[in-house]
Amino acid sequence: MSLNISHAFVRYPDIHGAASTAAGYLAAEAKERGSGPRHILVAAGAWFGIYAEGNSTAPGLAQHLSRALEAESLWFGLAGRSLAYRIQRYKLGKRVEERTEPAGLFGTEGTAPMPIYPDAEADVFGWLGRAAIPEAYRFLHAEELGARASGPTDAVQIRIGPEGAEEQPFAHRPPGIASPGIRTLFDRVDEAASLVEDEVIIRGIFDRDRGLALFATLQKMAARRRPPAGWSFRYVLQSPEGAALLDPITELYGSERRAGRARFDMVRN
Repeated sequence: MSLNISHAFVRYPDIHGAASTAAGYLAAEAKERGSGPRHILVAAGAWFGIYAEGNSTAPGLAQHLSRALEAESLWFGLAGRSLAYRIQRYKLGKRVEERTEPAGLFGTEGTAPMPIYPDAEADVFGWLGRAAIPEAYRFLHAEELGARASGPTDAVQIRIGPEGAEEQPFAHRPPGIASPGIRTLFDRVDEAASLVEDEVIIRGIFDRDRGLALFATLQKMAARRRPPAGWSFRYVLQSPEGAALLDPITELYGSERRAGRARFDMVRN
């Protein structure tokens, strides 16, 4: 699976107060449904990370906590398959920063040139680093948060059920880092062929210069992919525009590959 996640962080001195405020908001949001996804608040340096089951923390929670706690909060949504992200920062409930890349990605499909795709993983990873979010907590998944047998209660699990919010404090086990930097998660693993693949979804009308910019981004990403020893890695390109975009991109890739300028493998779906 690609990095398709959204998390929030709030800078506040009391995790139990932050958890109670979050639980009230989540209970109100889930009132009509009678339940809601599990959330975990966990100490992450000077911040508390907020991780939702399914890795989809809503930006509204970050804004609510910023307003209710008179605190600073951050939220990001990373769509790795689409090479896209959105980041938001709040102070005292007011949005003071917002950025969506690539700009215009979610407009009407097929009516504009393909966007200039960023290295979304690196952009968000760097932004969180500049905010002093510890590396191990930036792209962490909720299910990876474990508990220690003893220690200070530096994490709180929030479950929403028919009876309301249930808060369970616990001492969390800090996540380990297999290797420094952005983590690698592959969309497909073919053990028989010793092959791993990442899906990439592109949109818009073909533009040669932007196609070359896309290849530069894919090249940077491929350079940090870590397949198992002896395995190969490739991208699988697909598009809502189908052949209208994939045909010229494939042709351009072929010419760049023959010239030695595209040093990654790519196929189309």
